[in-house]
Amino acid sequence: MAKELKYYGEFLSVTNILWRVEIHKEYDGVNPNPEEVIFPVDPLSIEWKATTKTDVIESSAVTLTLESDSDRRFVGLYSVEVGEVILKIYRNGMLYWCGSLDTELYEEPFAYDDHYDVSLTFSDFAPLERLNWESKGFISKHNLVVEALTLAGIEYIGMDKYISTQLSSVSQPIDLTELYDLGENYFDEQGEPMNVLEVLTESLKPLALRIRQIAGRIVIYDINSINSFSTTALVWDSTDSALSVEETFNNISVAFSPYADTVLMDCAQEAEIAASDSPTSHMVYVDNERSGGDFKSPEGFRFKAGEKGGENLTLGGGAKFFSIKSEYSGSNEAGVAYSAKGLHSIHGTYYNLFKLKEPHDINASSSMIMRTNKKFISSELSSSKYHSYRLKLRMDFLFDVRYNPFEMASRPNEEGNWQRLQDWCNFAYVPIKIQLKDDAGNVLYHYNNKASFDSSRYDIAGTWIAGAAAYNSCFLAYYDIADRKAKSGLGGWAKNRPMIGYYRDSLPSSIEILAEGDFIPLPPASGWLEIEVLSGVHQFDYNREVKDIYSLTRWVMYKDLNVELVNANGTPVDLEDIEIVGWINKKAKETLSISTISGTMPEPLPSARGLIFDSLRRPITSFYRGGTVTTAERLLINTAYSQYAKRNTSLAGTVKQLNDFGIYTDDNADGKYMLLSDIQSPYYATSEILAVEIHTDTYKGVEYDE
Repeated sequence: MAKELKYYGEFLSVTNILWRVEIHKEYDGVNPNPEEVIFPVDPLSIEWKATTKTDVIESSAVTLTLESDSDRRFVGLYSVEVGEVILKIYRNGMLYWCGSLDTELYEEPFAYDDHYDVSLTFSDFAPLERLNWESKGFISKHNLVVEALTLAGIEYIGMDKYISTQLSSVSQPIDLTELYDLGENYFDEQGEPMNVLEVLTESLKPLALRIRQIAGRIVIYDINSINSFSTTALVWDSTDSALSVEETFNNISVAFSPYADTVLMDCAQEAEIAASDSPTSHMVYVDNERSGGDFKSPEGFRFKAGEKGGENLTLGGGAKFFSIKSEYSGSNEAGVAYSAKGLHSIHGTYYNLFKLKEPHDINASSSMIMRTNKKFISSELSSSKYHSYRLKLRMDFLFDVRYNPFEMASRPNEEGNWQRLQDWCNFAYVPIKIQLKDDAGNVLYHYNNKASFDSSRYDIAGTWIAGAAAYNSCFLAYYDIADRKAKSGLGGWAKNRPMIGYYRDSLPSSIEILAEGDFIPLPPASGWLEIEVLSGVHQFDYNREVKDIYSLTRWVMYKDLNVELVNANGTPVDLEDIEIVGWINKKAKETLSISTISGTMPEPLPSARGLIFDSLRRPITSFYRGGTVTTAERLLINTAYSQYAKRNTSLAGTVKQLNDFGIYTDDNADGKYMLLSDIQSPYYATSEILAVEIHTDTYKGVEYDE
């Protein structure tokens, strides 16, 4: 809903500057015409709160004092959500400051009916603490800033960027429109988001950037860049001026958490058990024994199927999420079912939850059972690092002919059909698609292991091929790793094994050691990984003979689809945060600690969400600033070293109002100074400041410990 002007007022400063304030609010049907307000003397204060040189956000707040000429005239402004009431301040007709009402602060005299002062508090960046980050996928750092400003309701004339960081010594300063964050970096393992202020801070922090609103503009800058500005002399306006020295530090540590995870996809479902009288809940007994029209078999497990399931999977036609509650058989579990048949009446009729597909012809088309949510993976690695990782893909699969798939085969539990399953189905393969997509969903590559499926060998590796996958281009293999002649890879919950063809001789120990899951190389490019499980089971008896097990099958279910990043030998990847210590001034006492969740790695982890990416979705491994090419984390240390290696002069006191962004000097103190805090009184045209000496980035003498 558009905001409309609710209140307005103007006053002249002591230096004859015209200031105008406007309060805008979403129209509520009350007093549609804007009302002029009454000001007391010195009605306006704008405060940029104190920061340090390594802070990112230069947040500001406004205290506006109005005279309430009637009882509780302005109380209605506080019955709103964050961002619904906006203050705009104009200086000589130009926008100077914008922010939203702090809805949690309100106080006015209760003893008077009229003509009393009311103070309203507005903030620019602070409201972002109450808003959760929502965006996923890639977003440029520029658009991230714009999104944060929009959510805060900050209007501005333009955005100025003073950035000295480059990609190399011969390139131009970086453009934030060409640096990208992965939105998923700002959600925790449980999917809970950071607040928007935290996201804005973390996105700019690794580049030593700061952000400030002043004179109707948004300024993003680093200290090294503004040190080259022309300076403006401070004009003191009181006797409260003071000179002191800024603190320094013994050392600085920067800890970068790249938010890498060994588990790329975890599609395990949580069991949701229905009551026994639910129409979608059915009891399966220990076996199918009957006597006199009543089951004398004890209850085995309760099976429930429905549409509801986890957010990490999309189901295809005919598939249902299922939950099992164990009474005697099996265990409590959940997943995706495609077929469920049971004898549930004294007349011996089948209860069919789903139609069982029978695509045993390898040339047949197939429908999708389920599709995972996409997950970004970075393959922009050096050759040695690329080959040091693999993706471990696992999925438990239940393909069974027994009435109760969790009990031993017996006469009342399909003993004969169980033996047929063991005899006929030594090797089984579930068709899948593994595809790498770009941001728009176009398929870049697909993984193909059909050559292994068609072979009678164990040593034919799959490969990534450009373009989209076709049906029967990729499979998960199920077989008994110890006996592929007399036993089946199916029956009960089975785990997929390393992909091999129809090979019945002894396997090398390398496959036996890996045992569970299939191990595939990283894709040849960065992109969004997505997996589809397709209907059907390809099963072979001796000499690749296909026999009709399908008409006897009762259960087809899937669970715990999982993709994990592992080392090339299948062992777990060791994930550690990066921490670097740089010595600043060994004679100082205090230490400076900075933690970041956006940054660079010389050898990026394929699963890291916290990397800075370029426009081609490649991780950036280094930047250039102040004559040095290194990681963002080291440059951050180097900047701190440059600013804190010696005692710097600080100046504090009241000066003529500073109405623009700039760097300052003083006739009685050498050096260039930046503002760390500023409290402005537009009426009296003054600024109460704290300014500190700054330096160009020079990294001579900095020592590192890692």
